[in-house]
Amino acid sequence: MAVNQDETRQERVQRMMDQHGDGLLKLCFMSLRDVHLAEDAVQETFLLAYRKLHTFRGDSSEYTWLSAIAINVCRSLRRKNWFRMEDLGVSMDKLPEASEPFTPQDDTVVRTVKGLPEKYRDVITLHYFQNIKYREIAEALSSRARVAMSVGPLPVLLEPYGDLEEDEAYDMFLEIMQAGAKAGADLFLVQTFMDLAMMQVTLRAAGTLNKPVMAAFSFEARGRTMMGNSVADIVEGLKDFPLEALGMNCSLGPEQALPILEDFRKHTDRPLLFKPNAGLPVGGKENPAVDALAFATETAKAATVGATYIGGCCGSNPAYICLLAQTLEGMGA
Repeated sequence: MAVNQDETRQERVQRMMDQHGDGLLKLCFMSLRDVHLAEDAVQETFLLAYRKLHTFRGDSSEYTWLSAIAINVCRSLRRKNWFRMEDLGVSMDKLPEASEPFTPQDDTVVRTVKGLPEKYRDVITLHYFQNIKYREIAEALSSRARVAMSVGPLPVLLEPYGDLEEDEAYDMFLEIMQAGAKAGADLFLVQTFMDLAMMQVTLRAAGTLNKPVMAAFSFEARGRTMMGNSVADIVEGLKDFPLEALGMNCSLGPEQALPILEDFRKHTDRPLLFKPNAGLPVGGKENPAVDALAFATETAKAATVGATYIGGCCGSNPAYICLLAQTLEGMGA
């Protein structure tokens, strides 16, 4: 972000207050659940911003930088004993007024988010309520998170089963991934593939872009992909490709998918990826067949098989992933 060299420090902080005060007030309210505490936190945020302005290099937006300060101020307040003893309720009619309407329409989302552990609550609040990109959140909170570009299969079959030629598919995938690399993706997650041959084409294209790659296939309950590829076929067919992880995603719930993960472990020493379904979308809406607790309990078993990357696919949502993360943390995984 370009810095106006003509602004004095006082003028710049005053402009930040005018532009970002409302957003930071909502952010602090979501964290502290009390309007007066939120107002105090915003004041402290701008005082710290004034003192630390010389450290802001413009690598992120002003708002992302201010949000990181505000989150740390709120964390300090939440750790105080008097705050932990307070029973601070929250309802939508207590939200501070701002120049822009607040997105949620009832208390459900707010109450759910405030009940999450601190490290998950802050990320969800920044992304879903403050519209800050995950990459900026990771940088602001000094997280180890990376941003992956999801690359799925083409909706047509390769020759000889279909009309799509390998060279044509290669060009399509390369164009897609070049756009992702330009947008700042840290790695490519090539997932939900059912054809080993199409995966090989995709990985050849990805190999030209100097980014880490993970590969995941979608399996039927019989333990093979729709095109008949077994785990052994896949491990053999991809042995010459440098992959950060290999595994499965989609199609099956965690209980059905675990045997496939175990089969991967028998055939390869590569890091494994496991992203089963919680359900399948119906009519464009989530339709979970497995509730969050059951999903987290079953999916976390992947850690005992040796999976390195564990998550969720269709039917899961941030609440599912947060509970899964807590379960894994409790296992020491």
